[in-house]
Amino acid sequence: MDKNKEPKQFLLFIFGEFKNNQTLVELISTQVSIFTDKETFLKYNYGDYGIVMNFQSHYDFYVLRDHIHIILEKIVPQYFLMERPNNLYAFMPPEMKLNLFDLNEENHNMEQKDESFKNMLNMVDNFLINITSSFNEDIFSEETMDKMFQKIMYKVDEVDNEPKPTMDQLLEKIKEKGLNSLTKKEIKILDEYSKS
Repeated sequence: MDKNKEPKQFLLFIFGEFKNNQTLVELISTQVSIFTDKETFLKYNYGDYGIVMNFQSHYDFYVLRDHIHIILEKIVPQYFLMERPNNLYAFMPPEMKLNLFDLNEENHNMEQKDESFKNMLNMVDNFLINITSSFNEDIFSEETMDKMFQKIMYKVDEVDNEPKPTMDQLLEKIKEKGLNSLTKKEIKILDEYSKS
């Protein structure tokens, strides 16, 4: 660790079973805080299935990675550690965002209540899509990212809200528009009907 080097900010996403287990969350944060810059606080928000931590450290990324791995390898199924990118977007309630990203104030143990695992995965997917814009601005322009997001949200809405078409509806669509007009989902449903 080089104390003369400027500390870097890191994000740590931890996935596991944290429902009714604040003690484990606090234990993990205490262990990670050993490697943080002492001028600022380690901040975290958590829910039933995940923790997101934000902190500064003088440690090199690879040294920090090794320490984090020793802490987490036996107690969680997966985690992601990354240096905080220049461009970052986070969608969450304002009080949680203020808590997570203000490293000069103590943590308020912000717990995200009633968050299903599916919603947690959607949040991570949206975060990763937004973060890719910092890697190559030519490929991931704001317009391109917006289109990608709209496509993803359309697929999510389609999966969540669209009723399953009947066999007759699918056959009628084929009759009117041809077999190529069926979506992958409709083809899969048609295949299911043919097997029953």
